[in-house]
Amino acid sequence: MTAAVRLLIAQINPIVGHLDYNTQCILEIIQAHSATHDIILFPELALTGYPPEDLLFQPDFFEKMSVCLSCIQQATANCHVILGHPQRVSHQCFNTASIFYKKKQLAHYHKQALPNDSVFDERRYFVPGAPCACILTVNTLRLGVCICEDIWTPAPMQQLFRANVAGVLCLNASPFDRQKYQKRLETLQPLAQKGVFIAYANLVGGQDELLFDGGSLVLDASGT
Repeated sequence: MTAAVRLLIAQINPIVGHLDYNTQCILEIIQAHSATHDIILFPELALTGYPPEDLLFQPDFFEKMSVCLSCIQQATANCHVILGHPQRVSHQCFNTASIFYKKKQLAHYHKQALPNDSVFDERRYFVPGAPCACILTVNTLRLGVCICEDIWTPAPMQQLFRANVAGVLCLNASPFDRQKYQKRLETLQPLAQKGVFIAYANLVGGQDELLFDGGSLVLDASGT
């Protein structure tokens, strides 16, 4: 019998910089759904909203974020929670996905491909992550984690395929344009057809000139 996971994609609308509000939204979802799911997947930078911009130059913002992350970690039980947030390591800042389970941080992943064109300015704030795959095992299934631009970029996906994952969990803050949904399908379907399922969690809502259209989806290994 093929192993299965019960996955919740938490397509939320965070307020940029409002850590208290965003944390409360995240905690409410965890408390309401963790007993009935194996994984709760939040979007990219869900804790801060996207883009947090120059808030990332303020030390007290990271101090507050550390308290919020600790509260979220303590709220996790028998469900894996994958959450996007900034992370400062020494003097470097990473666009991060943390994996929490049973009140512990099992792992974290740093986004490797940082977009820096059009509406994106990530290289001003973030350092690229090391070229290595982030793998977790849930119900015997090997699953890989990536963040947004990583799934549009060959190297991070090749790392996951070499690790023989059964599925890819992708956190996103992907803004809307008229062709975006079709572009996503054209990118994701050939990857799924290599023999993996893909869970794509995207933000919804607006921030200044950016509109996030949600459109979260799961593709099976046939690309459906």
